[in-house]
Amino acid sequence: MPRLSRAGTVRSFIWLCCGIVLLSGVLSGCEGSPEQRKLKYYQKGLEALKKDDAQAAILEFKNAIEADPSYAEAYYQLGLAYTKVREFDKAFIAFDNAAARDPKNVDARLEVANYYLFRQQDLTKAQQELEKILRDFPDNAKAYTALGSIFYAQQKSDDAITALKKALEIAPGSVEATIALGQIYLLQGKNREAQQVFVDALNRQPEQLNVMLAAATFYLNTGQIDSAKTLYEHALKQDAKNATAAMGLAEAYLSKNDPKMARSVIEQFQAANTETLPAEVDLRIRFIIGRAYLFEGNFQEAMPYLQIVSERLPNLMMAQYSYGLAQAGLGKFELAIAAYQQALRLDSNHIPSYINLAIAQLKNDDAEGAQKTVEQVLSRDPKNAEAVDLQGLILMQQNQYEAALTQFTKAAQLAQETNLAESFLRQVQLHQATLFLKMRQPDDALAILRPLAEANPSQIEIQLNIGKALTLQGHVQDAIATYQRVLGVDPTSRVALLELSLLYVSTQQLAQARKTLEPLAQKNGRDNDVLYVSARIDVGEGKLNEAKEKLQQVTQENPTFVEARYALAEVYKALQDEDGAIKEYEGVLNILPNHLPTLTQLAYIKMQRGIYDEAILYANRALRIAPDNMDVIGILSSAYAQTKQFEKAIQLLDTVKSRYPDSPKVYMSQAVIYLSQKDFDKAIALSLEAIKRDSSSPSLYEIIGRAYLGKNDLMRAKEYFQKALAFDPKFVNAYIKLGQIESAQGELFGAMRYFRQALEIAPNAAEAILELGRIYQRQQRDDEAIAMFEKIPESSIFFQFTLEPLLGLYLRQANHNKLISLASSYLKFDDKNIQVRLILADAYARRGDMENAANSFREITVAAAENSQAWIALGILYLIQNRVDLAITQFDHAAALPDGKIEALLARAIAHQFSQNYQSAIRDAQEVLGSAPDNLLARFILGNVYVSQKSFSDAAEQFQHVTESMLEFTVKEQMLRSFYGDQAAVSAQYYNLGVLCASKQWLKFALDAYTTALWRTENNPFLLYAIGNIYKRQDKYQQALQAFEKVKAIEPSLIYVDRVLAELYQQQQQVEKAIDMYREYLRYRPDDTSVYVFLGMLYESKGKSADAIAAYREAIRIQPNSALALNQLAWTYAEQKTSLDEALQFAQQAVSLSKSAGILDTLGWVYYQRGEYVRAIEQFQLALQQIPFQPTINYHLGLAFYQMRDADNARKFFERAQELSPNGEHADDIRRLLADMKTNAGSWR
Repeated sequence: MPRLSRAGTVRSFIWLCCGIVLLSGVLSGCEGSPEQRKLKYYQKGLEALKKDDAQAAILEFKNAIEADPSYAEAYYQLGLAYTKVREFDKAFIAFDNAAARDPKNVDARLEVANYYLFRQQDLTKAQQELEKILRDFPDNAKAYTALGSIFYAQQKSDDAITALKKALEIAPGSVEATIALGQIYLLQGKNREAQQVFVDALNRQPEQLNVMLAAATFYLNTGQIDSAKTLYEHALKQDAKNATAAMGLAEAYLSKNDPKMARSVIEQFQAANTETLPAEVDLRIRFIIGRAYLFEGNFQEAMPYLQIVSERLPNLMMAQYSYGLAQAGLGKFELAIAAYQQALRLDSNHIPSYINLAIAQLKNDDAEGAQKTVEQVLSRDPKNAEAVDLQGLILMQQNQYEAALTQFTKAAQLAQETNLAESFLRQVQLHQATLFLKMRQPDDALAILRPLAEANPSQIEIQLNIGKALTLQGHVQDAIATYQRVLGVDPTSRVALLELSLLYVSTQQLAQARKTLEPLAQKNGRDNDVLYVSARIDVGEGKLNEAKEKLQQVTQENPTFVEARYALAEVYKALQDEDGAIKEYEGVLNILPNHLPTLTQLAYIKMQRGIYDEAILYANRALRIAPDNMDVIGILSSAYAQTKQFEKAIQLLDTVKSRYPDSPKVYMSQAVIYLSQKDFDKAIALSLEAIKRDSSSPSLYEIIGRAYLGKNDLMRAKEYFQKALAFDPKFVNAYIKLGQIESAQGELFGAMRYFRQALEIAPNAAEAILELGRIYQRQQRDDEAIAMFEKIPESSIFFQFTLEPLLGLYLRQANHNKLISLASSYLKFDDKNIQVRLILADAYARRGDMENAANSFREITVAAAENSQAWIALGILYLIQNRVDLAITQFDHAAALPDGKIEALLARAIAHQFSQNYQSAIRDAQEVLGSAPDNLLARFILGNVYVSQKSFSDAAEQFQHVTESMLEFTVKEQMLRSFYGDQAAVSAQYYNLGVLCASKQWLKFALDAYTTALWRTENNPFLLYAIGNIYKRQDKYQQALQAFEKVKAIEPSLIYVDRVLAELYQQQQQVEKAIDMYREYLRYRPDDTSVYVFLGMLYESKGKSADAIAAYREAIRIQPNSALALNQLAWTYAEQKTSLDEALQFAQQAVSLSKSAGILDTLGWVYYQRGEYVRAIEQFQLALQQIPFQPTINYHLGLAFYQMRDADNARKFFERAQELSPNGEHADDIRRLLADMKTNAGSWR
């Protein structure tokens, strides 16, 4: 709350609040011309003035002047009438006309002077007029009075006093001169002289209203409040409508700290004045009412009154100051600062503005600005206790607690020396107590607070601090009772409601906490303190994401809100977002470097992440603050153990153990050290000793479990992990260890359950995610495995274990971008891993990123010169860039290495082809064929070299080896001439380059090379076939179809293309087209058994069972020992539940030829359809031994057990099938069967 200075509130308002007109006087005269008409109008004007009807008077005086334009007195009275209606310019003209027509009318001349003085503020003209008057009328007291005012305005105080004394010498009873002289003395600080003037005036004219008002104002301004109050009340008895008296009396009540009576006086005055008040009076009334609300602490009510006054009177210092107090009271500190600064521009020595400006700056987190403002105060008043107290607050905010305590002590001493109000001393003591609370010294705080509470039992702020101290002492129930007593006195106490809510949170009374917070939440649910407490309640209720959102909002708006930042860090930690937690914990330490809980948490997280040096650093900092903190000691000893500093760890624990021989945490920490040293027996023995002292700690059982794991005693390990869960069902690590045991025993589904239980409790538990990903990978559920591995952040110690499996998975999925990202991350851990660097470089090449690929392979050749793959890859990239000489250099280097000679020779052959050195190209290819005559790639490359030479017969011979094997096609010389055309040399070399790139899976580079070749020979079916294959490998089936269809159109004798087209149609779900193309193929290749099987499958997919059976039987006719055809025919009969004897015969024959899982499953399915469930189970189990994660076989086995009424095994395998394929073709059946088993559980054994 802003501080109010009574003296500052009043001192500058004498002139504003008195409302005294110094130079006034209405002289009425009855003398005039004898003319009847003008006298008639004149008299009517005077009567109208007496009736306070100024407008009627103006009309009559104008009529009189019209009757006699030289009628000076009529002009004068007209001026008075205009003055009454506040038309001062017209009044001036009338007075000036009166003075011009009658220079002896001194009152008219005085009014002219007053106009210059008060309306135009032209002191020179006013002084000239007055001096003229005094030359004509040297004994005119009013002229001397006005002249005194001018002298004072010109800062000629002595001349002003002389003039006023002259006026009083001429007219001792002059009210105006008396008031003016007293006020000058007052403003000069000559209170005694001023008081004497007012006392003398009152003695002479005790009932004179203006004298009473001036004297009252003097008493008010000099702190003689009761005397002022008496005079104002007396004045109001004379004139209840007197604004000066009413406002003065209200000011007196404000000075007596009685704002209600101040407002009451104003209300009575407003009731007495039924007419509209003048604007300046209305503003003064608003100002008093606003300040009255300000004194009551009702800033919301004060604001509209003070805002209007500050806007309309921008140069009134006290208006700006009071407006600042209201804004500060509403917590709008930036606006308050602006108002105080404006007040100080108007009065640079106004100490209260400085003090409150510093407070507002401090509240606005501008400690530096506050300090500068306080220095301004102390430069003017070195012993200002308020400024010294503020310095203490600034230091406290900067966490310089010892320096702050020194300042508070000094402020208290100064307060006593300068006799400041007891309330201020109490305030300083409260600041001292608050400081002790921040220093977490509740005993010292209570030593101050309890005496204050006895002396001031009703002061809520003291009780609130006592509640905080009791909370720190751990006396929660006493603290709750204290806050409840506060709320009994003030049910709206914001601090009490907030603190009590937090105490309820700490005692798990969450419903009561929310109920207590509700009044504040309804009033302003977006308030930072309310959001903070609400978030704490959310945490208690497990609503972590809601809590996170609220705390993020709070800390964004107020980054120095330490409690909120720490709470947000804890929420991030609970959500397993360690990076978020670390960021917030570090933010707390930036504000409070010695915050013990934060240091402890950071030490723990760093330890868990394997960043042991930082863990040791944080733990040592925490230990300096709390040398006996067992949690910190445990972390530090563990970190020492992890860094092989066993002696330090043991020495640390021995020291603690000597002080606390029965502490279970010491034994537990020692056990962890011996566990790190793989001394499992000692670890177990120490843990058992700890259990004797604390049998309820789940961590102790978990340590024993880990020790038994180290001893490879899985059963005992499992026993202790389960004991840990008995004490803490949410102990995540125990679930993970149990899952690892199940996995080691081959019980992957049991392991998955444990890992998922861990993740239900801690969704971001990295080790559980890793283990689950590994199981998915073993189950060939690649997408799910990738999703799991990708969840683990780089900052986790488990991240490095995801790298190798993810690299393999990304490679399998040809996800080059992710592969590049992951390999880059891997190299942060192991930048010398050549294999990963090769993967990274190859991924760049597969993505078509020439620059990064070349740079990466080049770096490998430098780091590992013996790696032939890097030299060959770099050479190929140079060749793609047409940098043939550089390419040959790389291939030469690779060819000299023992493990890359064949690929290097083939690549070099193509390079020689590019340089038209065909003999060298032929020699390299033939050297390969000499050692590997069946190398089809070498024959194809050699064939294309012959094409470049135009040796088409030699080329046809080489191509024939390839096409017979791969395309079932005979190549002839003339055909080659036609296919390659006139630009055979260039086309063939790019064709070879494409083949080389395709062999390395560099599909983009391969397609570019093939396309370049095709530009020169656009109807080459071999090239189109190669392009089609690239599109097929890129899953661009439409482009592949177009390429193969063009091959078919150019060269219909390429029969194998029919089969390729059929497969593509089949992949595109164009079943009829696929069937037609397979039939077309079989016209030319009627003995291809596999195609009949494919046809049968397609017929089955169309529901054409008879056609399918016919296709399978034809395949068996052609090849009686085709296990695939036999299997499919048996399966089809089993599905139809017909010819089951034949089905059994075919299935048994298939099994005799091949014991693959699929064929065993078919035999099992035939037995199942025949009702031979035991035999079916045997076959399904044999199949699952080969592929345990195949969902259909698990489903089949479940069905067999279901038919055997074996509920446990049926449920087991149904659930496995469901797990492996949640939305598979059998999902609905599985759900139905499981529901049936649950509903009819009683009928199952």
